[in-house]
Order: sequence, then structure tokens, then C-alpha cells
Amino acid sequence: MSIIAIQLKQVLRNRRFFLFTILLPGIGYVFMIQVASTSLPATGNFQLALLLLALLMGILGNSIVTFSKRICSNKDFYILQSHISHYSL
Repeated sequence: MSIIAIQLKQVLRNRRFFLFTILLPGIGYVFMIQVASTSLPATGNFQLALLLLALLMGILGNSIVTFSKRICSNKDFYILQSHISHYSL
């Protein structure tokens, strides 16, 4: 099995991936559409802009979660934590 397949498997098993990449941006998009429909005229361009904003929220959420997971799973992270922490290994 290649390294890319293993990493993809890890990402898909991650619950935070679904929460911050799919669920929260989806809820945010529905919320933004509801708020915008009560105060502004719903045009196609405006809804597209809100969709792009929700997609960017998902991409940012996913990148933060994936980056933090990769950093925490690295052995050097634990060595760094042991040097700057008051506790020993």
C-alpha cells in the first residue's frame, strides 16, 4: 500500500475532518443563506459568493485539522514537548 493511500485512509477516518470540512461549513452556508434571504435580495451571484465562502471555511478547517494531526503524530513533537514541559517522559 502506498504512503498516499495510507495518509488518505487516516484523513477519511478522522472525525474532525468531517466536522470541520463538511458539517460546519454546510451549517454555516445554510445559516448564511437564511440570514441573507431575510435582509437582502437573493441573487444567483450572491448565493454563489456565500457558497464560495462556505467552501473556503471547509478548506481552512480541513487544513488546520490535518496540519495539527500531522504535527502531533510526529516523534519530534513529543521530544519538543518533553524539553519545554515541567514533566518528564
